[in-house]
Amino acid sequence: MTEETVAFTMGRNQPYGHQHFAANDWMAEQIGADRLNLYIDTTHEERLPKSPIKGERMVEAVEQAYEDFYDVDYDVTISERDVLDTDFYTDLLGEALDGHTFVTGEPSHARTMERVFPGFDAFGYTVEHWDRTDQRFEDYDYDIVSSSTEIRQLIRNDDDRWRDAVSDPIEDAIDAEYETIRETIVPAEEYNGSKYKDIIASNGQPWAGVVAVHDAVEDLF
Repeated sequence: MTEETVAFTMGRNQPYGHQHFAANDWMAEQIGADRLNLYIDTTHEERLPKSPIKGERMVEAVEQAYEDFYDVDYDVTISERDVLDTDFYTDLLGEALDGHTFVTGEPSHARTMERVFPGFDAFGYTVEHWDRTDQRFEDYDYDIVSSSTEIRQLIRNDDDRWRDAVSDPIEDAIDAEYETIRETIVPAEEYNGSKYKDIIASNGQPWAGVVAVHDAVEDLF
């Protein structure tokens, strides 16, 4: 049996924009991936300024986007991810070390990988990184913005340009709860320093108890 090449990517995807698709697609093409494993965060139990869309709904919308909107020549598996579930990381790293390639989309992520998991290259562990706003993405016929933060701020300002930055299924998911999502988003300058501090707090978990771990890996995930 021929071993397949699997590309891994994960994040909050709030929302999943064309910039995510372009980065993931380029990544998969570069390593000749047979399959893309996309893990979407479902940790938060309430709407948060940086995560205004329920994770489970985003998983459904992204699945629909790959079925009806994006055209790729590799399999795509979309799964939920709980950042507080340590078994997830154990399982993921087990897969990554089982002859697969782990690719991350941003330089800061790659540096974290190299710092937190030194020596994995000896086991076939690979870190690839690139700038997702690189000119090579001009080949995609989509409006690729710099980040989900930019998309969220357009939504907050009731600026319809956000619609050009996402696929139709993501647009439909946001429209279904538009005012609620819009009211949850705060100005970018009011964001706290962590992507996951509010998520952990929303689950009733003491931030101090996990801050040491997240200091090391929060940029990665």
